[in-house]
Amino acid sequence: MLAAAAALAAVLAGADPDAAPTPPPTLRPAAPTASAPGPPPPGPAAVKVDLAAAKLRWDGLGGLSSGGSTRLLADYPAQQRSDFLDLLFNKKGGAAFQILKTEIGGDGDSSYGSESSTMHTANRSDDNFDEGYETWLLKEAKARNPAIPTYCLSWTSPAWTASDTGPNRTFMNAVGAQYHAEYMRGVRNHLNVSFDYAGVWNEQSLTSPTWHDSYVAQLRTAMDGAGFKSTKIVCSDGDASVIDIMQTDDVLRKAVDIVGIHWGRERDPSSPPGLLRWHSLGCSRSRPACSSPP
Repeated sequence: MLAAAAALAAVLAGADPDAAPTPPPTLRPAAPTASAPGPPPPGPAAVKVDLAAAKLRWDGLGGLSSGGSTRLLADYPAQQRSDFLDLLFNKKGGAAFQILKTEIGGDGDSSYGSESSTMHTANRSDDNFDEGYETWLLKEAKARNPAIPTYCLSWTSPAWTASDTGPNRTFMNAVGAQYHAEYMRGVRNHLNVSFDYAGVWNEQSLTSPTWHDSYVAQLRTAMDGAGFKSTKIVCSDGDASVIDIMQTDDVLRKAVDIVGIHWGRERDPSSPPGLLRWHSLGCSRSRPACSSPP
């Protein structure tokens, strides 16, 4: 039927229906138009970096476990818990934190909950470095990144470390300094984790009645005696007033390695030469308190 229709169409068009069909024309792409060569691509540009002119240095991004913030993580099913820990500390992906800061539990409320001390009494008969979850978190972080730096800091302290029970009671004394050094020694001996950094006390002003700068020197002495001469002290994990005080206090200046500033509480004072400055507790820049860098 289709062949007959084609033959009829050929007759009507005046063509011989028995002739061989005409092959279709061969189509070739047009020859490219020659153009003048363009300029060569630019070579690498030299960029000079003057490190001496930099005000701040990027040391990394870390995570803080304190005030009950890690309590629920330990209760997750094993697989999900391991996945979360991988995302936090594995160098191959996720947050890949470059430092871990943990609270030294002190048997007192420290923000959103209380954290247990590892040394409840002065006679040390009940020391337990598996107490709580901060040492557990240290182990998990080191298992995923053995090189991750660690940092410890107190929010509270056991009652037996206080100087007295009256209105002038303070935990910032020689006993308190020794308690912190013994905590660091216990973690090292029990977990094989040596702290790279130690804070003094969370968000305590150097001018508050419970604080005196001689405590920082006592802490340095206690840490040195416990074998932590290389552990750096961060002070004061609060506002930047410590920088002004160090300008005239040589004892404090010699004891402190890094100024730790929280929540954007700074007015950008000049740091003494050779002193690092960290934003040791930060938050989203959408919060007014965090609108400026340390």
